[in-house]
Amino acid sequence: MKLKKEVERERVRWLGEYCLMKVDSKWNFYDAKMKQITNVGFDEIELYGDFVKVVKFDTTRKVGLYDENAKELIPIEWKEINVFREYIECVSESNKTAILTYNLKVVLPLGAWKSIHVSKNGIIASMRKGKVCLYNWKGKLILSKKKSITFLNDYLIRGETSNGKFALYSRMGKELLPADYSLIDMMKDINGNQYIKLQYSDLQHGLYTTKLSPIIPCGNNYIYYNDLIMTGILKVKIKGKGTTSYLIKRGKIKALA
Repeated sequence: MKLKKEVERERVRWLGEYCLMKVDSKWNFYDAKMKQITNVGFDEIELYGDFVKVVKFDTTRKVGLYDENAKELIPIEWKEINVFREYIECVSESNKTAILTYNLKVVLPLGAWKSIHVSKNGIIASMRKGKVCLYNWKGKLILSKKKSITFLNDYLIRGETSNGKFALYSRMGKELLPADYSLIDMMKDINGNQYIKLQYSDLQHGLYTTKLSPIIPCGNNYIYYNDLIMTGILKVKIKGKGTTSYLIKRGKIKALA
């Protein structure tokens, strides 16, 4: 009985009202009455929830995607298809990649992407010629930069230009700070509060709230950022005035005697 079940599993995979059955070394869809629905003849199948990745071997290996109701979603003409937790990746014979939602909306267009980073905030993809692009989950190009794009949090994006300068953008691509800074970064204090640190140069620092309200305006200051992280007290060395310590709470600053 156990052997019979194992053999059946190797030949039949149920998907709700339909099943995939292997007959004469080929897989096809059948309904509950064992009536054949497709006549494609898949050589391999892989199940991913409601999706079925299908493979055919003709002169080369080709991959496509079906749903559990025997409907073809993506034609069997791709080099590879990968089904991830929240999106689908398609790779062409020329090694170009596209990313689709589960509703088959293209959110990253087919391209010769060198690297792809997918997050809940969007997709950052770099091209082989060095250009970096940010697309949102509606497939809209939000930002394009020469060097790098980084999410600092769910709402703020840092862009780096080819000359090593940084700018700050909203998640919709609106410029919040121009590309004038040698450093833009996110940091947290000892209590987990977030701040934006800015630098024009090694001796021109500033500290801002995440809404870009100035705590220490960017100027002729040297800020000891690590003290804020470790102790919650910010030390600032002001040119020509020595070093002053500050206590920061909820974006408010108070000088300590």
